Amino acid sequence: MDPSTRVSDRDRDTVLRLLGEQAALGRLTYAELDERTDAALTARTWGDLHALTADLPVDAVLRGEPTEPPPQRRRRSRLCLLCLVPFVLAGLAASLGTVGPVGLLVAVPLCIVIAAKAGGSPRSWCR
Repeated sequence: MDPSTRVSDRDRDTVLRLLGEQAALGRLTYAELDERTDAALTARTWGDLHALTADLPVDAVLRGEPTEPPPQRRRRSRLCLLCLVPFVLAGLAASLGTVGPVGLLVAVPLCIVIAAKAGGSPRSWCR
């Protein structure tokens, strides 16, 4: 980022949050935090903000680089439930006497197809 580029309120808020985190980790005293907070609130350029964080390990955040991978959504629990649906329906049909053990012959392949379409190894389907 060009040091002469003007910063927005959001940029200042980001630096204020980072300074607070660094103080909580013990990298800044509260006097330093107070001093840098005042300077961040009046900063006009990226150079001003960078000077406040130059001695702290926060440069990746200020450059807009991701510091940790985004959280992954869990699909497997839904997959496990979805695989149970054919068995529940087969059991319900068998208990009502409308379908005998033939229902399981339909439920097992259907469950395998559902799981295969979702991907992953069979051991990871219900984790």
